[in-house]
Amino acid sequence: MQNCKNVFIERQNLQDRSFTPYTEKQHSIITDSEGSFSFFETSFNHLQFIECSYQFHDEEQICIDIENEVLEMHFRLQGSSSIQRENTSVELHQANNMLTFQKDSQQKVHMRPVQDGYFYEIRIGISHFEKLMSDFYQPSPEYFSGTPLQITPEMRLLLSQMTRTAYTGHMKSLFLEAKMTELFLLQLQQNRTLASGRSMTIRNSEKDKFQYAKQLIEHHTDQFLTVSELAQQSGLTPRKLMQGFKELFGCTVYQHIKHVKMQTARTLLMDTDKHINEIARDVGYQNAQHFITAFKRNFGISPGKMKH
Repeated sequence: MQNCKNVFIERQNLQDRSFTPYTEKQHSIITDSEGSFSFFETSFNHLQFIECSYQFHDEEQICIDIENEVLEMHFRLQGSSSIQRENTSVELHQANNMLTFQKDSQQKVHMRPVQDGYFYEIRIGISHFEKLMSDFYQPSPEYFSGTPLQITPEMRLLLSQMTRTAYTGHMKSLFLEAKMTELFLLQLQQNRTLASGRSMTIRNSEKDKFQYAKQLIEHHTDQFLTVSELAQQSGLTPRKLMQGFKELFGCTVYQHIKHVKMQTARTLLMDTDKHINEIARDVGYQNAQHFITAFKRNFGISPGKMKH
């Protein structure tokens, strides 16, 4: 505990008999080095939904106390950290998600400096988890090992819907639980694929090539690069690029291209005075209506409404 004296976060016991039917709670934590966490927590039916914005000027170690058994669905949208588990360290980066089954424990997390850190986390009490799993199948423990995987565009859409919902009270709880189930199935399928052992073998010497292909997509948002072009520039065959990209990053090449374009467009809408037609061209759409349709399908709102 000496190493965690600055920040200690105690997680609520979701199995406690005094657990209230529905609560919303907002609270903040300030660290000795003037870092901060701002939490907004919605809790009901042995479930807890946590939105957390944070910032750190320096590296900081925190300690999280987890009481009783709980399944954690974690989505890191901004920022990175290192999580200490027994004798191993797990690196969690921006755009990673984890599905982890936790027991009574104290977990040390090394937070790295970031201005606009953000994560969304869903905690599922064991009784609700068992009920949830009885509707599907009995999975392997490997599915809940906490392996960091890429957040897919489908996951991002669900997270956006959950954080932007206008529902309140009982209607909000029904909505969040329904979207949580969709998110859980996406995470479960992603972890199931990883644990199946059917994935291709990627040599360490080739991983840089996949990273380079990913960077090409992110640095050329004004173009629609084809798989053939990306494969040629990164030194891979098109087939290997498609298979390995999905294994390493949890989404297809085309899904990542779309995700990068939509996130770039959203930033341009919010942070600049550019017209929608101009933003459409900036992210590679010659036809503004095609861009508007793709944007609305991705975010559930038109670019014009989001801008205003």
